[in-house]
Amino acid sequence: MTTLTAHVDIRPPARTIRARRRLLLFIPAALAGALLIAAMAGELLVRVLVGTPMPERLPLMTVQASPWRGYGMVPGGDHFTYHHPVRVNNLGLRGSDVGPPEPGETRVLMLGDSLTYGQGVADDDTVPAVLERLLTGDRARPARVINGGLRGYATNQEVGLLVELGPVIRPDVVVLMWYWNDLEEGNIEGTWERLTRSGPVAFDTWARMEGDTLTRWRRQQWLRRSALLMLLHDVRNRLTAGEQAGVTDPDAGMERLDRHLARLTELTAELGARPVLATVPDPNALSGEHFSRAWAATARSMASRHGIAAVDLEPPLRELFLRLGRLPVLAFDGHYDARANACMAEALAVALRGVWPKTTAAAATEPG
Repeated sequence: MTTLTAHVDIRPPARTIRARRRLLLFIPAALAGALLIAAMAGELLVRVLVGTPMPERLPLMTVQASPWRGYGMVPGGDHFTYHHPVRVNNLGLRGSDVGPPEPGETRVLMLGDSLTYGQGVADDDTVPAVLERLLTGDRARPARVINGGLRGYATNQEVGLLVELGPVIRPDVVVLMWYWNDLEEGNIEGTWERLTRSGPVAFDTWARMEGDTLTRWRRQQWLRRSALLMLLHDVRNRLTAGEQAGVTDPDAGMERLDRHLARLTELTAELGARPVLATVPDPNALSGEHFSRAWAATARSMASRHGIAAVDLEPPLRELFLRLGRLPVLAFDGHYDARANACMAEALAVALRGVWPKTTAAAATEPG
């Protein structure tokens, strides 16, 4: 007996297969689209809440060897700080050229790091530039404020600048702008030896801007265009670096500061100048408690023991913060912006009235 077995085709119809394929293609495309929309929304939100990253431009700040400071800017080496052009004078400092003092002119030399130099702001918006305008309008005698701030400097390098350029500048007042990470020393000898071998290099890369160095820098600039990526980068750095990054031994740093202030007193006495210490607060201290506040208070106390006038710049900056409702800093940078620099300059202008040198003629015309 023959049994007939029917052949049944159990494969799905071609129409169903095509639908499944379309679904398999749609799912990753939909996920990619959702991720893109989320990234765009995150980018927009970060730009609204934090700000837009500032572009960097070439040429970058170029430094050369200095036996007194380790490094200094190349005289005449104009460059950019982000998109702002920076003029470098004949002494390798930010600002116009410095010659002999004019008759009756009073000179202020400001020493400091990138906060004094004016990282991320225009030449006219640095603390020294604003202070010069205030003093010129407030006094009967001409005033010149020299910007002795350089990026990355610590107190030993700032004192070294005074040793090297003080006799040339011939200041009447020397203002040391102190920030809490100045408790760490700059490696003057090691940096001088390194730059003596290499010649001038870009400060940001510590290499000449050519070849692979230039290629990597350009690649980084593409990443800097995204506010979201910059925020994630900053958060990662804060988590890995720790709160007191860069200061390994605060007690040793304070001991060194005490010696530097003693040296500052000696040097200004030799120059016939009056020393002033101004403590610049960490921006995070404006909105609450911060570990650096006690260090700044100790620095001012040390200065007073050495006969150095001390100025606390935190109160006026905190008032500015409360008035603005946000920290007066550059987005994705952390340095103070032009509004904060003007605020610090105003506070210093008031403080300098107590130490401003007066001649007999000037005393009769200047406000008390």
